[in-house]
Amino acid sequence: MRDYFKIALQYCDDVRSGVRTAGKLEKLAVKRFVNDLSRSGFDVESTGPETQKLLKKLKVGSISPDINFEFSFDLERAHHACFFIETCPHVEGELARLKPDGTRNLLAMSPWQVFVTVNIYGWIDYAKARRFTYVYLEVAKKNGKTTWLAAVGLYMGFIDGEPGSNVYAAATTRDQANILFGSAKTMVQYSPKMREKFGIDFQERSVFQRSTNSTFQALSQDRDGSKDGFNVHCGLIDELHAHKDSGMYDIVANGIASRSQPLLFAITTAGKDTTGICYRERKIVVAILQGKGTHERYFGIIFCLDKGDDWQDPKNWEKANPNYGISVKPEYLQGIFDKCKISPSNEAIFRQKHLDEWVGAVDGWLSESTWAKAEAEVSQEEFKAVPGFAGYDLASRLDLASWVDWRPRLESGQVHWYVFAKNYINEHVIESKEAINGETRPDEYPVWRDQGFLIETPGKSTDFNRIEEDIEAHHLEYPFYECGHDPYHASQLTANLLEQDINVIEVPQRVEHLSPAMRWIEQLLVEGRLHHNGDPVLKWCVLNVVVKEDAKENIFPRKISRSKKIDAAVGMIIGASRAQYYDNESVFDLVPGEDAGNIDDWLNDMIKVAKR
Repeated sequence: MRDYFKIALQYCDDVRSGVRTAGKLEKLAVKRFVNDLSRSGFDVESTGPETQKLLKKLKVGSISPDINFEFSFDLERAHHACFFIETCPHVEGELARLKPDGTRNLLAMSPWQVFVTVNIYGWIDYAKARRFTYVYLEVAKKNGKTTWLAAVGLYMGFIDGEPGSNVYAAATTRDQANILFGSAKTMVQYSPKMREKFGIDFQERSVFQRSTNSTFQALSQDRDGSKDGFNVHCGLIDELHAHKDSGMYDIVANGIASRSQPLLFAITTAGKDTTGICYRERKIVVAILQGKGTHERYFGIIFCLDKGDDWQDPKNWEKANPNYGISVKPEYLQGIFDKCKISPSNEAIFRQKHLDEWVGAVDGWLSESTWAKAEAEVSQEEFKAVPGFAGYDLASRLDLASWVDWRPRLESGQVHWYVFAKNYINEHVIESKEAINGETRPDEYPVWRDQGFLIETPGKSTDFNRIEEDIEAHHLEYPFYECGHDPYHASQLTANLLEQDINVIEVPQRVEHLSPAMRWIEQLLVEGRLHHNGDPVLKWCVLNVVVKEDAKENIFPRKISRSKKIDAAVGMIIGASRAQYYDNESVFDLVPGEDAGNIDDWLNDMIKVAKR
């Protein structure tokens, strides 16, 4: 019989000692568990010699117990859950085949899965109820998460001891929900001993236990999402990143309210939408792990590369793949990576699905990791008396209205550029929870407004007068040498800015004007000369930009869909279309209000266009 607690501790030691190549967020999850054992006053001497040795090596008990920590670790309950899960059979792949003796191969959890399982089921509160209500686990594909989650669902439904337990495999569509539910149902079908011992049976759309009136079903937003009143003991959400909004997650979360020890368990790979429910939960977990927030009822672990890691180095791939060498074969990942070198269009898919990177759109212009590397701790106030450039892209109703400020700074003999965005939307869009003309506003809009990254204007149309006033006031403290603009929607505002002696330059929204600016931005990022302050609205817009090269390798910013706004990114590109002409030390000699160079730049543009 396996000693699951010892396996979990050995995993912790492997992570901390470097035997397992782990990312920082994985290491922080391990650190949290080890620290909590000490906080709880766990009795090291109550375990066997080998386990004691591991506990002491991990320095469990090296700090005094925390009298305010209301949880303890129950070895028996952790073992109970792990043991049941490993009595469930494989239902997919080679291991799902019958063995020569007619029996089936049973699940054997990897150390990381044991670690997660003992965390979920081992920790209890003073009332002997489970500590963790919420679980978020993010890991790359092919790491065996769905089959394991199906076994967890069977345990929660029929072994956990909850009368009338209702377990749901929840997804936005019935087909997606049935993937997880189907695995659980097949496990029961393949396990006559399980059916006989626990009285578990199944039908087409449910697994059930009559003695406790418990069920396990699929729940989908397209079939069931409009109903209220679900009484949920356990909600299992596979591939949370695929959820376009928080609707299904909220249905399950609201359904657990009346249960004494419910579980909402979300497993996912990285996605592309950093404004949706998945990334929202991810941020909560990151804050908990980094000590920036506290939630004693939320367990989370994220397997991903670290900021600054070279995604092309196979040494880093294990960080996102804890089953590396088991269900994830190194040669399999190498084969997919080799395809990326032949066809770069596969890069985003590889990085998102197999390295667990939030890379934005699959055909995205810039990856999340590239943009993240450019983030710096910087404030606008550092650039007073420095001549700058700007670009604005305006919309009055559903789209964002944005202007982006470009400021240069000389660093190590090179000109570095810093961008700062101002973004606006009307209150009607922010306050509307229902779709407007088929568009549902991102859940993050109210959050960004409260954080100061998104400016709300009254009414149903964005107030251009407010934007004009902000640009003019900004110009007084941080003078613009030039402001580029998209002429659409902007004629009156542009005329008013010109009256205030702000040098406004029209930038036609055509490939020949925007492609060079976008390529220049790419060059700055490669050279490490472009920086931003982490503005989430600008980041969202940048990652929403998709591109498709033409025969001459020109690109143009386009949307993934109508709801994925790119206005701040377009404002940044328009600003770049002017700033790119002054990417040298002469930029610091520019005097706002002087027009020298504008006609020459325009002529240079026309010469380039003619050559095409």
